[in-house]
Amino acid sequence: MNNKMLVVLDMTRGYLKEGAMAAPECARIVPEVAEMVDAALRNKHKVVYVRDWLSQKSERFLRQPKHCVADGKECLFVPELERHQFFVSVINKDTVNAFTADKFQGLFKKVVYDEIVVTGVFAELGVFQTCVSLMGFIKANGLKTKIVVPQNAADTFNKPGHAAALVNKSTFEMLNKMGIATPAEYRF
Repeated sequence: MNNKMLVVLDMTRGYLKEGAMAAPECARIVPEVAEMVDAALRNKHKVVYVRDWLSQKSERFLRQPKHCVADGKECLFVPELERHQFFVSVINKDTVNAFTADKFQGLFKKVVYDEIVVTGVFAELGVFQTCVSLMGFIKANGLKTKIVVPQNAADTFNKPGHAAALVNKSTFEMLNKMGIATPAEYRF
C-alpha cells in the first residue's frame, strides 16, 4: 500500500489540556500520534489535522459548555503536534463528524487512498462518526480503501458513567464489525 493518509482528529489543547471539555487522561496517546505523524511525513504520506473551530453561536453549545471557540487558545494543537502544522493540511470543523466538513470531503475528489489511518479523540464520537462516514463513501464509490483505527492512538474521556476502557473497547468492536481494522498498534 503506497498511498496512505493519516487523519488526526481533535488533538487540541481544548480537549487534551485545558477548558470545559478537556480530558487530560487522553493525552496518553499524544506520543503515539506524534510518532505516526513523523513517520507518515517521512514516508511522504498525506497528513490531515482536523479540529473543532466552533462559532460563538454553535448549536453544540446548546448541549455542551463553550469550548474550542474559533481563534481561541483551546483550538491550538497540543505542542507535540503543533510543530507539524505547517507541513500538514489543517481542516477546521463545526461538527463532531470530520467527514461533514467540505474541505475534508475535498480530499477525496482527485485522490484515491489505499489506506486511511484515523487517530485522535474522542473514540466513540468524532473518530467513530468520521469512520462510519468514510466507510459509507468508500462503499458507495466502489473503492478498496482500508480504514485503520489504531487502539494506541484513539481514546476517550473517563468520568462517572463513562468508563473510558469500556467505551473504547465497545467502540473498537463496533468499528471491527463494520470492516474497519483496529490493531493494538500501527506503524507507517
